[in-house]
Amino acid sequence: MLCISIFWFFILWYGEVSIFKKMVNHCMWSQWENWENGAHPYRVALIGDPQLVDKGTYNRSFILTALTNFYTDKYMKRNWKYLNNQLHPQSLIFLGDLLDGGRDLEMKKYRISTLEEQKILKKTRWIKEYRRFDDVFFQPPGVKVISTLPGNHDIGFSDGVTLKRLNRFRAYFGESSSSYTIGNHTFVLLDTISLSNTVNAQVSN
Repeated sequence: MLCISIFWFFILWYGEVSIFKKMVNHCMWSQWENWENGAHPYRVALIGDPQLVDKGTYNRSFILTALTNFYTDKYMKRNWKYLNNQLHPQSLIFLGDLLDGGRDLEMKKYRISTLEEQKILKKTRWIKEYRRFDDVFFQPPGVKVISTLPGNHDIGFSDGVTLKRLNRFRAYFGESSSSYTIGNHTFVLLDTISLSNTVNAQVSN
């Protein structure tokens, strides 16, 4: 029994801690950069699909959902901190799908008497998820963090993108299509999922 416990401990430790650190260490700039003496490289890290889970991600009980949210947030926050402490990127760019159920937050049905109360609750839920994201992926000192590019989990896809979803995302995260001059390069972030909308010109334009 002791051997089994030790085995599972190392399995969990490897999956929760070791494997991410191993992958980050493979990305150390010194492993593959070959700059001339005196060069001052500007370093950028790209982050794809964090997708903060919520109660709509899995069909689980309230308690299991709360535990899942707690531990996945803790896991990502720890790894975010490790990535910044090890690689020290000067800019970090998220590539969409920031929230798992961001597109559906206003689609839920509530047992509330008035429409005004519904609007308040929907806004509260969105702000809660936004603040979770802001807490997990906190702003490292002196680092530029860009999280303006939406994914289909944030606003929907193609004709499923509504103006309400898009404007809400823009209000909190910034313009969904944008460009940034970083390290003598121009990064263009293009919201192609909104551009592919064929039913609402206000969305696709």
